Amino acid sequence: GDTAALLLSSPQRHFPVMKGTRVVGVLSLSDIRRELAKPGGADLAAAGAMHRTVVVPPEIPLTEVQKTLETQGLPAAVAAQRGRLLGIVSQDMLVQLATLLDHGRE
Repeated sequence: GDTAALLLSSPQRHFPVMKGTRVVGVLSLSDIRRELAKPGGADLAAAGAMHRTVVVPPEIPLTEVQKTLETQGLPAAVAAQRGRLLGIVSQDMLVQLATLLDHGRE
């Protein structure tokens, strides 16, 4: 549908799935592509394709976020404060950041 096309054209790779003001999961571009490839996939609700997630406070060190994602096998965590969504931290972002930091030390 139109929503899937909009998401697939975005440079963003992970999207929060909300129920009211509460984050209930994360939907990735690969989740969307996988579901669209299935018969009737375009009609599937986000809840059927999303990953569960963890909510982390904005002041948590990125190394702790990385450990949490690895330990729980999750692609991304949601940063929130007092119930307000601030952003998403993904495994991909953390790998890119580590690469940039490593190159900066050389």
